Amino acid sequence: MGWNRALRALAAFGLVLLLAGCGGTAASRPPGGLELSGIRTVELGAFGDAGVTESGIYTVRGDAILGWSPGGEQRWTIRRAGSTPDPQRTTPVLFHDVLLVHWQDSPGYVAYAADTGAELWSTAADTWGESGVEEGRVVLRDPATNRLRWSADPARWSCAAPFTEDTVSVLLTREVALLRCPTRLAADGAGLDLAVAAFDRLTGAELWHRTLSGTDTFVVDSPDTLTVKSGGERVFLALRGGDELGRQPVGEQSRYRFARPGGTALIMDSTTLAKNTEMRFVEPDGGVRWTAPLAADEEVLLNVGSPDGVLLATLRPRSGGRDDGSLLAYDVRTGERTHVAGPEPTARGEEPLLTMPVAQTARLHAAPWGVLVPGADGRAAVIPSG
Repeated sequence: MGWNRALRALAAFGLVLLLAGCGGTAASRPPGGLELSGIRTVELGAFGDAGVTESGIYTVRGDAILGWSPGGEQRWTIRRAGSTPDPQRTTPVLFHDVLLVHWQDSPGYVAYAADTGAELWSTAADTWGESGVEEGRVVLRDPATNRLRWSADPARWSCAAPFTEDTVSVLLTREVALLRCPTRLAADGAGLDLAVAAFDRLTGAELWHRTLSGTDTFVVDSPDTLTVKSGGERVFLALRGGDELGRQPVGEQSRYRFARPGGTALIMDSTTLAKNTEMRFVEPDGGVRWTAPLAADEEVLLNVGSPDGVLLATLRPRSGGRDDGSLLAYDVRTGERTHVAGPEPTARGEEPLLTMPVAQTARLHAAPWGVLVPGADGRAAVIPSG
């Protein structure tokens, strides 16, 4: 599987940490905090699958796809005579108000405007990506029209030939397109001395570039931060400007690290939840902003749907089942914890803002307007952006 195709598959599952060896689109997140007290249930009726777009919610129900406002008001219904939508291949184009749908027993995809349900274009291709490599050039397409937006020649950054999706990858965030390619190949074909170039996503104007050394790698771990792993250090760079934000020894963060914007991160000492007694929010220079204790009778699992100003996590009693959990929110400024949703008060006596069980493995769906929270009892709730 090529890097671009692999990353698109990962993005569909809402992953935020993106390996430098892959290309595609980073998962969407609200740009700031959440109005936790504004959480409310939304009536979406019965559905087999649900997700979010830039402007609202969609559900897959039998032979139809339904579009909803963030407040739960139905906007549109899409059907296709003699066919049903494939929930596994119905996906929003992140950072665009476009929904891609594969209809069973039909080739390719149909693109719809997510705010109105209007058909935009279709393709018979088995896969579609906003970015890719075509005829040796990096290309970026407009998801609203499927027309070429801009292209670039990888030779400009001394990328090693041949220029294909297996050697050149493009990662997209809301504002930046990031090209990655090896400038030379080892005897076994492994890429070395990676070239990294950042572009304005809409215009294709180059923002900055640099060449890494040897086997140095990087991840884009937040909407505004790129982290280079070089030797024994992590170097944090501003994604749009390329400026260095700080650096830390890798050895000090070799355990559980949940990256956040600006080179900050949430650290726990073990990847085994039961072994952790606290979690620490650290600055790019390694300084600790706050520490939050973890009770011995609770499991806290951080969620990749967290917006920039808040850490969302699911919680369950260690002796409980996986579907009777709660949703917590930690303020990244102070570490203050809020019980957002759950079936009952926590062991600490924290009352939920909304009485609704949340499964420990619940997938939160983040969008610019807020977060869609699937309840373990078949209901759904929305937390609006603050």
